[in-house]
Amino acid sequence: MKTIVRKEVYNTDPEKVFHYLDDLGITGMHMTQSSAMMMGSKLHLEYLTENHTGPGTKYRWTGAMMGMRMDFTVEVTKWIEGVEKAWETIGEAKMIIYSWYRMNLLLIKNVNETVAELSITYEKPKGWFLRILSFLFANWYCSWCLKNMLADAKKTLEINYKSKIKYMKLLPFKLGISLGFAFCIGFLVCNIVFLIGGHGFSLSIMNQIFHETDFKPLMTNEGFSFGKLLCGMGILFLAGAFIGWVTAFIYNLGKKRAN
Repeated sequence: MKTIVRKEVYNTDPEKVFHYLDDLGITGMHMTQSSAMMMGSKLHLEYLTENHTGPGTKYRWTGAMMGMRMDFTVEVTKWIEGVEKAWETIGEAKMIIYSWYRMNLLLIKNVNETVAELSITYEKPKGWFLRILSFLFANWYCSWCLKNMLADAKKTLEINYKSKIKYMKLLPFKLGISLGFAFCIGFLVCNIVFLIGGHGFSLSIMNQIFHETDFKPLMTNEGFSFGKLLCGMGILFLAGAFIGWVTAFIYNLGKKRAN
């Protein structure tokens, strides 16, 4: 028997990594799709148990490679969610470069990362021709399988993570407070500009919005009106907070319905 081991680091917790590496729809893609390593062929996956995950799960691979038939059944012999999984071929296995194999997945949490150790142990087939093929290609093919399984899981994890970031939930309270402060500070800065420039300072749009229309000039005959400044900042803060809260609420509601 010979064992090939490969490791991969994931920037997430072991439970998520285990979920993706336990999914044959992800880790079995390299066998269900045509490729150079599969000699242009692909295998068909058939579950033999109602459960598709967990201890005792059985499934069958069938197909052909280089004109030779492949037909073997695999059973999950160990399954500890988020920690470890082991599966191996059972019964008579018609394979090319080995007669039996067992795979083992072990996850180790390391601070904010998860180290996945995936290994395959195999026995050489019988017959001189198949033994020669095994000698030439077994280690190479095993390394290719391990690499693809770990890489496909990592790629799917990253795609789903980016998707969540793109459509992440908005927090109404935080968005409202942030927008309120933005309005408030904007009003303060504009009026500082007017204070320095004097009452005759002309920026038509700013003057229209912050002086003549809403709060009247801060520069009065008696001097600078600090009370009006605070009043304007307060009103715009509340307006910004309300707009931010409503915006976040509508966004989250639409996203929930879309999902």
